[in-house]
Amino acid sequence: MTELDDAMKEHMAYLVYSEHRPFSYKDFRYFVINQKSYEMKHGTFRNKISNLIQNGEVEIHVKSNPNFYTLKGCGFDNVKLMTGNHTEDIPIQKIIHHPLYHILESTTFSERAVHNLHLSFNSIDIYNILLNNPKLKVEFNHKNKGITFTYSDIDKFLIIITIYPNTCTIVIGCSENPIPLDFEGIKRLSVALGRVEDRLLQLLINSPITLPHYEDWIITLWHMGKDSLSEYSKEMFHCKWDLGEKIALRIYSKELQRGNNKIRIEVQQNPRISIEELQNAIIKKILE
Repeated sequence: MTELDDAMKEHMAYLVYSEHRPFSYKDFRYFVINQKSYEMKHGTFRNKISNLIQNGEVEIHVKSNPNFYTLKGCGFDNVKLMTGNHTEDIPIQKIIHHPLYHILESTTFSERAVHNLHLSFNSIDIYNILLNNPKLKVEFNHKNKGITFTYSDIDKFLIIITIYPNTCTIVIGCSENPIPLDFEGIKRLSVALGRVEDRLLQLLINSPITLPHYEDWIITLWHMGKDSLSEYSKEMFHCKWDLGEKIALRIYSKELQRGNNKIRIEVQQNPRISIEELQNAIIKKILE
């Protein structure tokens, strides 16, 4: 089994178990697993999905154009566009004629905020130091060779640090606790990243390694959007538009852990900017 096969299966599991929806080829044209980007041509996807169906791992959910699939035994109700977390790809210029438009027209949204943030920096030599430290209880992934540390005590964020042989990635899960793109938000993010940097330094105590400052870490992926201010109590839905290469717009109903549902408008981007550049952009906007 190849690395692409493993990544494909992990992405399928995420879509089915976390986003609670079937998937199509369009979900695999470009996707990210463990901070690594993958691309797949339609012919490659068709061959791999056929093998998975033959092996009894995947089944067809809906025959359409494109076909939608799900993991074996994980069925979804056959529902219309606005129900059951169904995903539909529609040209963005047609959104005004879409049934979703009438929901958005009557909905007031919060200020723009980041709901999920991925960062990375080069980590040459860090990997071997941690791997060979007998005092550390490391979580080692034999598939991608990553060493993972998870923290949930930093400003209610879920922090996942993964060190690979040449790269360190940091995922900040903040879907329930989004970071607004204003002065208070960037201050809060900076404090959290400073604490993450301290955790990394503690792992490397008594070693000669020098970490790059958190302001130099690169943002490789973020989910940026707005949540409805009022609770959403109607049928659940999930719609997606591809705006361009590696940029996607999603509008969906989000079930939050605190017990209420919201409508979320979200753009997924790969900004490739540093934290310092983000700080400067926000400060510049505030001063304008």
